Order: sequence, then structure tokens, then C-alpha cells
Amino acid sequence: MNPPNLCSVSIVNVIRSVLATNSPTPKLVVLSSTALTRTSKAAAPFLIKILYSWLLELPHADKRGLEAAVFQGLGKPYEKDETPGDDILPAGWRDQIPGGCFAKHANGGGCVVIRAALLTDGAEKGRYRAEPGDFGAWRVSRRDVGHFVAEDLLENWSKFEGGVVTIGY
Repeated sequence: MNPPNLCSVSIVNVIRSVLATNSPTPKLVVLSSTALTRTSKAAAPFLIKILYSWLLELPHADKRGLEAAVFQGLGKPYEKDETPGDDILPAGWRDQIPGGCFAKHANGGGCVVIRAALLTDGAEKGRYRAEPGDFGAWRVSRRDVGHFVAEDLLENWSKFEGGVVTIGY
């Protein structure tokens, strides 16, 4: 058996560290990808589905591990049969992240998963689609993702908190 993937182990450690902070509970924003799960894959453009399943199978398994850990902390079920095994997440990871421990608290906190379309190094357009749930998108610049986080997500946290936001063109 191979050791767990380091990125997914890191998110387990990050969530544990966040839970160990005194107060206020920080907001956690994690960047994931579109077309990871059956639901998000169904919404993706056909060519993206092919590209992602052919080229990005292992990185996407790691991102499913990240999302599964976050959903555990939010106390929400992750998509059935989508949680990676011990080759991605460390054994006993669910015991390290109590269910619902990162749901919104009176002293702040909460979490948002951003599922970005294929990331590019393009210029900031300021015109992108970002909304709760899954929808088909081809690409999005890293700068526009940053713009969304700084100018929309943090300003309208209650609209997005505890869920998945897809962003793309």
C-alpha cells in the first residue's frame, strides 16, 4: 500500500489546526476543480470531461480527498462512492475531523469550496460566472478567481458559506 497523498493529508492537518485556534474561528476557503464528482462531471462540457478523466485522474482523486475532508468538517455528506481510499486520505481521517466541527459558529468561521474551471494565467476579466452548485464552464483565470474571493465571496459570505461555488467562463 502506498502512503497517503500529501495534499490530502495537508488539508486534514489544516482543518485540525483551524479547530485548535481559540477565537474567532477563521473562515476557510478551499480551491478545488470542476468535473470531480458525478454531479459536477455531468455539468461539465464534453471535452473537459475527456481531458480531466484522461490527464488529471490522480490530481482529481486528491481534490476529492480535500472535498471529502471539508464536507466531513461541515457535517455534510459527500457524494456517494466518491470519497477516495487510504491511498489519498490517511487512515482514521474521519476521527481527526469530527463531523460538523467546522460548521458556522457564533464566533465566525465556516467554509466554502470553490470549484474552478480549468485555471489559466490570463488577464483578469472581471466578468465570470460564480454561483452555488455546479454548472458547465471551460476555463477561468487565476486572477478572476482571486477577484471573486476578495470582492464577492468575503463580502457575501452568508450567500456561499457551507457549500460549493463553481466559477468559470
